[in-house]
Amino acid sequence: MKNRPFAPVGPVESFVGIGPLGDALRQLQRSLAQGQSISLLIGENGSGKSHLCKYLATVETARHRPVYLSTAGFHTRRALLQAMLYELGADYVGLTEQEARLKLLESARKLQAGGRKLLLILDESHLLSSKMYEELRTLIDHTPTGQQQIQLVLAGSMELEEQLFAPELQAFNQRIGAQIVLESLTLQQSAEYLEARLHWAGAQTSSQAFSEEALEMICRACDGNIRCLNQLADHSLLLAYVEEVSPATPEHVKAALKDLKALPLQFSSTGIAEVESSGPDLSSTAELEALEELDSEPVSSPAPASPTVPVDELELLELFGQPESLATAKVAEVDET
Repeated sequence: MKNRPFAPVGPVESFVGIGPLGDALRQLQRSLAQGQSISLLIGENGSGKSHLCKYLATVETARHRPVYLSTAGFHTRRALLQAMLYELGADYVGLTEQEARLKLLESARKLQAGGRKLLLILDESHLLSSKMYEELRTLIDHTPTGQQQIQLVLAGSMELEEQLFAPELQAFNQRIGAQIVLESLTLQQSAEYLEARLHWAGAQTSSQAFSEEALEMICRACDGNIRCLNQLADHSLLLAYVEEVSPATPEHVKAALKDLKALPLQFSSTGIAEVESSGPDLSSTAELEALEELDSEPVSSPAPASPTVPVDELELLELFGQPESLATAKVAEVDET
């Protein structure tokens, strides 16, 4: 693979618009196109908000000049304004609060003259204080020409939604045009996410990196949380690499889970137990197709003294994780021929 598929901080281009991630991206773009002043993106920790916001900043460049701030934990208005000016590439050192505000509004005015708007994207917005909300409201309300100059996207945890119920934020709330809740991935979407990241990294198929049982165990253990998916998949691949084993097996996933226990990640023990207590699903399309291939392939006549199964069939049996009884049956089938 040419890239590390599940790096903790992946590059923007590794964004995968699957399921709720793609839906949230389209809703945000629609809200911006409609001219909504404020759009909210709310999700649990590890749901992929930050990566989505960074990607939004790279695709909304035709109509906007995006400014992405990775945190909203500023203690003063001046610090907030200076951070925005820094991302714009403007001078910010030594400015007073009012000077920084006017310089930012001047940048927005120049952008408007060129047919674009200033797009402020604030991550971790649940860290904003009431006075910061008021500062942001003042900025988006600045329309000296009667045309909108600044739009705002706030991304944060579920705390953000609770904070906005505060009475002092009523004026701010009235300007919210869209509220998008980022849901967790389903089991199928989790598998598609892992496959898409592997494909981005250069793998042809997920089976190059994970056995089917290992992939399922990762998906069940992470319960749709993208941060957990990235961490567990990355560490499982690392353990397999150290042992020079490919693809990674359920044993590598279990060892990775044990190593990651010290981190504040929430894995589903129920999902892991389900995978460990059940065999592979023989009804899956991939396995049925593999079995059909095995049945259709000609079987070489073995030497009478030492009957064997062709190597390619053994590899397929290992790849698709068939039970031992099925492998025994295939050997018996060869014996009969």
